[in-house]
Amino acid sequence: MTPNEHLRALTKAIDGAIDAFIEATPEIEHSVMLGIERLLREIQLTNDSVKVTVENLRLVAKMRSQLELAILENPKYQAALGNYMDAFKDVTVLHTRYFDGLFADYKAAPLLAELEKQTAIATVHMLTRGGMSSNVIDPIQDILRKNITTGTKYTDLVKSIREFVDGRPDELGHIHRYVKQVATDALRQFSSQYMDIASQDLGLDWFQYDGDVIQHTRPFCEAMVAKRWYHRLEIPTLLTGKVGEKQVGINADTNRPYGMYPITNKDNFHIYRGGYNCRHTPIPVPEDYVPQEIRIKIYTTFNVPFDNEGFKMVA
Repeated sequence: MTPNEHLRALTKAIDGAIDAFIEATPEIEHSVMLGIERLLREIQLTNDSVKVTVENLRLVAKMRSQLELAILENPKYQAALGNYMDAFKDVTVLHTRYFDGLFADYKAAPLLAELEKQTAIATVHMLTRGGMSSNVIDPIQDILRKNITTGTKYTDLVKSIREFVDGRPDELGHIHRYVKQVATDALRQFSSQYMDIASQDLGLDWFQYDGDVIQHTRPFCEAMVAKRWYHRLEIPTLLTGKVGEKQVGINADTNRPYGMYPITNKDNFHIYRGGYNCRHTPIPVPEDYVPQEIRIKIYTTFNVPFDNEGFKMVA
């Protein structure tokens, strides 16, 4: 399996799993709004405004169990989550086949099996009670609490909740955005971390950065796709926004290219890549896959000894 074939298979597996899972979010948003609307009917009003009462405030606590049922007991969401989690094993199989094709005696390190297990546990936590409680249910309760304790208009309360859950014409609902980011980052970061660990075990220092360039592709990723080949030694330079001959914008708050996680460094770059929701993949490749002129240029830049054919000389 060539790097391009591996990328196509990997992209199909990951994108298919993420897209199918995200399709379940409208069902969740609808269930959540139905539960909220049922409880909102119990709110005591004075004319058109919410009364500031103990009974109204108690509804906030009552809301939690209703929301947990609407999200976590939804059959469509449970089924979609189960199918999505199967993709972690699919990614492992694809990576194993790729490295098997490069190295006949390749054996996956035990660390990789444990990585898959731990990542799956953490991802389920983020997409069920743990993550949903802090990132979805708590914010909804905060909106309710704020509006109830300030005696806001009932219509404004409903509008605030609906915009948070369902979104606005120019913005997706919070549940959709949260699920999409977690699902995208978890699976892609696992895939990238697997390849990075395997590449270090196998002594692979060259990578092919690839993926689709679309309307909202970050300048950093766009420049990396155009550059295509890079060496592990280049990563500190890449983090400054210097990608080949191109300089991309730097976020002054993070000192990293726009969109990157603030914690991105030379050691975890292959995991976090371009940042939030990044759909690009660094694929480790053998040295002879990289064009000779690129090898010579990079080895010359970093004072790495090489032979007449542009291959790194082994001491």
